[in-house]
Amino acid sequence: MLDKIREEATSLLEDGFTLQDGSRYFACLVAVKGDAPAIAKAGNLDRNFQNLGNPLCPECLAGAPGVPFEDCYFSASSIVLIAELGYWNSDSNNFDDVMERAYEDFAHYVKHDFRGGGVPHLKHFTRTNLHYPRTSSFPYMRPKGSDIMLLTRWLGFLMLHGPLLGGARSNGNMIDNPLDASHAGFFRNISAASTAAAKFFRVIHNRGLWLSREYAQQVKGATLQFAEAYSQLAMQCHTEGRARYSLVPSFHYWHHFYVDAKRQLRDPTRQYLLSASIGSCEADEDFIGKVSQ
Repeated sequence: MLDKIREEATSLLEDGFTLQDGSRYFACLVAVKGDAPAIAKAGNLDRNFQNLGNPLCPECLAGAPGVPFEDCYFSASSIVLIAELGYWNSDSNNFDDVMERAYEDFAHYVKHDFRGGGVPHLKHFTRTNLHYPRTSSFPYMRPKGSDIMLLTRWLGFLMLHGPLLGGARSNGNMIDNPLDASHAGFFRNISAASTAAAKFFRVIHNRGLWLSREYAQQVKGATLQFAEAYSQLAMQCHTEGRARYSLVPSFHYWHHFYVDAKRQLRDPTRQYLLSASIGSCEADEDFIGKVSQ
């Protein structure tokens, strides 16, 4: 497939195409969209996410000696952390029962509190879909993108309104009313990360390919806010000996959105700036999936 694309792109550039009126046009391929494996293959990129222990970013030298990188699994780590801190505890507190109550909380939010509509494809929280076989494991999830956004919004809501137990939300604001004072820092950063992620995707999904300076500033701020909050969560968990919020390569690519926005905003004459959505392949993947079925 890639060879065919290369042949056709080369032909469009070198030979062009002729219309019925005799006019001739040439086309130049300026960008290729795809997920990380597709981009690595299409560009023959030696520096890619699979090169742990070596340079792994095609845009910079992250991963090289002395140049750190980072990644995140925000939702899964937050769910497990909140659970192990005791906020869904009841009569039976083995992991499966606690996760069942956590999912009931999530499902209740989607059905009764979230105003955006939608039905989650995710039907339960388990050790399997959290990739959490043991306490020393770093949890992570790979659900559909729409579920990731629901989970992110739910976590932000949870911080402000408290966990659902017995059909009602208890404790209220978890930042102001934690079971233990040491939990407040966790919840403050979970709230900040959730808010930032929701704002980032709200802007790039709704404001088109070119952003006004106002919205570009929002993207820049949200990207940095999420990165800082996640880093703080990782640091606090590491300090307490908890295997949560792993630092492993795509979050590094996320930070490039901040760098790109910052660079563009340096020019005061630019009224419109290119959105990070130019690299999004969400709609393309959905289209391909429907055709393939």
